[in-house]
Amino acid sequence: MKYRLLKERSFFLYVFGQTVSVLGDGLYLIAIMWLILKITNNKGLAVGGAFSVFSIGELISGFIAGPIADNFNKKKILIFTDFLRAIIVFLLYFLDTLNLINMFEIVLILFILSLLSPIFSTTQFTLIPLLVEKDELLEANGILTGFTRISQILAPSLGGILVALLGYSTCFLIDAISFLVSITTIIFIRLKTSQVKEKATNTVFSLLESFKEGYKFLLSSKFLMVLSSYALIVNLLGGALQPLIPIFSEKYNFGSQGYGYMMSAFSLGFLVLSLSTEFLPKKVSETHLMLYGLTLTSISLVLCGVFKELIPILILFFIIGLGNGLTNLPISALFQQTVKIELLGVVTSFVFTIAQALQPVSMVVSGYLTEKLSVSSLFIFIGLFALLTSLAGFAIPAFKTSPNVTESKLIRSD
Repeated sequence: MKYRLLKERSFFLYVFGQTVSVLGDGLYLIAIMWLILKITNNKGLAVGGAFSVFSIGELISGFIAGPIADNFNKKKILIFTDFLRAIIVFLLYFLDTLNLINMFEIVLILFILSLLSPIFSTTQFTLIPLLVEKDELLEANGILTGFTRISQILAPSLGGILVALLGYSTCFLIDAISFLVSITTIIFIRLKTSQVKEKATNTVFSLLESFKEGYKFLLSSKFLMVLSSYALIVNLLGGALQPLIPIFSEKYNFGSQGYGYMMSAFSLGFLVLSLSTEFLPKKVSETHLMLYGLTLTSISLVLCGVFKELIPILILFFIIGLGNGLTNLPISALFQQTVKIELLGVVTSFVFTIAQALQPVSMVVSGYLTEKLSVSSLFIFIGLFALLTSLAGFAIPAFKTSPNVTESKLIRSD
């Protein structure tokens, strides 16, 4: 594999910094969960409650993250949010080291971090088009996602070992340092365009105007409206599957070990696809790649409802991971290619935050349906729905024309 984009200094620095930062976040996540269990005497409800606070904070911040990313210098936003997160996690480290930590402080820290997380992730999403050329976006997203996915895979095992041998505080310290590594790499990256300065006015009123302009831009584009609908559907399907997988594993006597194997197979498939984007056929549009990925995922889901043995299921979950990557990475690239850079944060934060807000609804519905229908039939139903959705996409007029052509007037308008 050539990974020619990694030969570009700025892109390499950014990928390296985020890979280290995501590894630190994974260690922090393991440590904070076990610390909450220790403080609350193993009450799972406390863990769920604490992370529901985090989800609420992400939803609140998600809607304002876009205008912030579009109206201020992107590098400064990333550096500032990482600096704040480093300070907060350093504080958590010192409180734990001195045995002064309590549940209220943990919930408060989680809430503050949840407000900062969407601001960073949205700004990062809008920064990628400033690091690479437009026709390199799919590969760039794949490489960044692939390397950070490696960190996500390694972090749980490494975090468990560190917590057992050195305690929670070590994981918190490593996470805080990882934010500083991220800051250092961001400082030295160079962007490919001058579109990085703050807008002339950045008052609350201008932020509201930015949101209004982005919303109008989204509604004015048939392509973006259809693409947003597909992004919502993909997130809803993902939410519906999450509670089904452990139930599926338990019903067919795979147990917790089988569940772990299934999730590992999915992650491995997603990782392989992410790191192989440079080999995807250039003549196939990102729109069609997305639909092929959704088709591949849907057929595999249907087959999961048919097979009952672990080995075939693991193969199918690996393919689902491939399909999921082939669906999500083109969606990201299409938004980055189609939306004006000065509105990219507003448009994507609005769409993805709505999708995130709807996910718990699909989880609850699918969880309820497991009491009425068999898990295998739900896999088949979800797979067939996804298959019909993907096949319909090939017939949608907005998906038949290159978005770079259909949206060119919108992109270049001031």
